Amino acid sequence: MELYNDLHEKVCILSGIKATCITSTLKTGDKEITFEFRRTNRFASSIKEEGYIRTDKDEFVIKQVEPSGEWFKCTGTLNVEELEGKQYPQGFETVEKTVEQCLTEAVSGTGWRVIRCDVTKKRTVRIEQNCSAWDVAQQAITTYRCEIVFDSICKEISIYEKYGEDRGAYFIERLNLKKLQVQSNSYDFATRLIPVGKNPAANNTTISNSSTSCLQWIFSLFPKWKWTFCATKIPAVKAKIGTAYRTAPLQSICAR
Repeated sequence: MELYNDLHEKVCILSGIKATCITSTLKTGDKEITFEFRRTNRFASSIKEEGYIRTDKDEFVIKQVEPSGEWFKCTGTLNVEELEGKQYPQGFETVEKTVEQCLTEAVSGTGWRVIRCDVTKKRTVRIEQNCSAWDVAQQAITTYRCEIVFDSICKEISIYEKYGEDRGAYFIERLNLKKLQVQSNSYDFATRLIPVGKNPAANNTTISNSSTSCLQWIFSLFPKWKWTFCATKIPAVKAKIGTAYRTAPLQSICAR
């Protein structure tokens, strides 16, 4: 890992560090790095807030240095300063555009660019208050139901329909497992959505989840969504059934 000062001048290649951990948040595309270094490290005095840490894939801004005995803990966040610095004081809006068009407009002038986009659907993104290009990107993730990867070194944005994969959780019974508890419930359960747009008479479509046929489960009636073209939102509604609203009983597992 390389260390840079707050002027983005290279200081050194870090050595003598331990417990390095990079955490990625798929929902936002954000990342965080933590590592520990000795108080007596040659460059300890240069590892301070608002400096930069660069790995082979990402660049981070140092946000916190915590002393703890002989070892200090350093925490940094993904360097998206240009996106956070691009402000829209009156808000931001794109109407019926693709996510690529939306973000290309949002990041204009920041040095960032969209290099890949697998999502073709058109939506409206509207933020009616002061916001940044980073805020627009986060809103786009929700509106377009997509996943975004930020390359903080090359300043590039890649947009995917689905980038991550849920592999579940695994337990090895004979490895320090003393007790296993499994709870199940079907609260907040829904298998059908009824989208009601600006014209309820024209938008009386009922959308069901084809993977469930348990009619004993409750149905969910959504409040009136301000949609002009209800038909164009059907794919988003189908996706929402399987994510924001559970279509299978919830199970929680506690392992000790």
